[in-house]
Amino acid sequence: MLPQSDSTHRLMRSLLALLLLLAAATGAKADTCQSAPTRDCVLEMAFEVAADETSSDGAFFVQDLLDIARIVESSGTIPMEDFAPIFFDRLQARVPSGSTQLSLLSGRACGLIYGPGPVMSARLIDHLSSLEATVTDEDRRFDDRLDASGAIARCLGARGDMAGLETHLADHPDRVFSAATALALAGHLDEARSLTSLMPEFPEKHQVEWFGFRHVLATGEIDALIATISALPKAQMRYHWLGYATERAATPAQKDRLKAYANELAAEVDGPLPRRLFGILVKDAAKDGDWEGTLDLVARVAPDPLNADYVQEAFAILAGVTGDYDMLSGVIGTADLEDIRTKHKTAAIAAAAARAAHGAGRTDLDDLLDHLDFDLRMPTLAAWATAQFDAGDIAGGTATYRQFRALGPLPRETFRQFRDLSRALAKAGHTSDAIHIATAYRDAPLLAEIAVTLDCPSAALSAQARVTLNRAPLRRAARACAGGCTRVCTAGVRGVYLG
Repeated sequence: MLPQSDSTHRLMRSLLALLLLLAAATGAKADTCQSAPTRDCVLEMAFEVAADETSSDGAFFVQDLLDIARIVESSGTIPMEDFAPIFFDRLQARVPSGSTQLSLLSGRACGLIYGPGPVMSARLIDHLSSLEATVTDEDRRFDDRLDASGAIARCLGARGDMAGLETHLADHPDRVFSAATALALAGHLDEARSLTSLMPEFPEKHQVEWFGFRHVLATGEIDALIATISALPKAQMRYHWLGYATERAATPAQKDRLKAYANELAAEVDGPLPRRLFGILVKDAAKDGDWEGTLDLVARVAPDPLNADYVQEAFAILAGVTGDYDMLSGVIGTADLEDIRTKHKTAAIAAAAARAAHGAGRTDLDDLLDHLDFDLRMPTLAAWATAQFDAGDIAGGTATYRQFRALGPLPRETFRQFRDLSRALAKAGHTSDAIHIATAYRDAPLLAEIAVTLDCPSAALSAQARVTLNRAPLRRAARACAGGCTRVCTAGVRGVYLG
């Protein structure tokens, strides 16, 4: 080893001290935000988690950033003229290369899974246009994704900008599908149909109808939704779209209407029940604790391995409703919980039993847990606690969440039930605990969802106010918040961090 001078040693010690100081400062900032969360600091955490993703080309980061923008704009809690510059600053900092930005945004901006709102769509159009103007033919030799025309067509469609689309499609006629599907998803189905009518040989017209259907589903207009499904030309399409809608209906009343429609369709079926209809009806019978009805439906379904998932879930629901947890053990069987797919599937079955048991008014949670492998207890507790919070039982949900935390640290696997619990905790005012789950799984969009629930700065709540729960801190919190935020702030006082 070469000898090192005293000055070199001093320099190394100084650098090490600086690194330790920076690490401590970062940890302290995160701890401060978790213990006294504000909308701004939680949103900052979302940006930091997104920027931390490990994909070398920034693909996951860009998708997270777009998801954060969608969540912020749809919430209406943060002015987009304030948010958009932050979005592009973070994009530039993480992906400084313009050609790389274009490559990553071209297939993701204004995407058709969850598209942005009109303001962000407009800003993305401007940004994509400016990026494309800097790309050379030489750049395109090495990356054929350096073409913004499809993304711009989608963003124009998301805005419902027919004049802009007319101009854009005159130069890019091959982007009609991108434009039409985005228009339909944004609720401009007639305009989307007009576009496709100009192309008699357009091969994907049913896709345009599908995105129009998804928009109607998002509006919650159940009569329009059923009318849309009824108008489909093929029975299998009706069953598939109905199943999709029933799984995603926002309210019990909407689900009940869709189930009634499913029963009408089932009455017209001769022979085995189609899979999607069976899935709706068998779970409905199971939730009613109807053994005979469930078994009758199972007898009517085609002997297809794809139907086994619905059968398992139905019997798990029956077990939850009736308290027959031995049957639940039989349904789960000797599942190989070392296999990650099997583990998630089995956790979903146990969670279905937990939700059904809670919905039936059962209180024998401990008995249910005793019938489960230890690895399934945390997702099951998460499902039960979420059901309690969703039903307005804040005290019960809090107690179950304490039981959940008492099982130990969060496992490596990201169970869907944990994300649901994080959202429920945030809505119940347990913001710090919601953040704990979201940060454990490095989930930037989930952190953004939590951030936009904070309608006013909870920094106004002193640490003393967060733990004493007496009237004076509540009054101080109410005074510290703007008029419309009082409910949120008092919920924040109740939301003592349970960690």
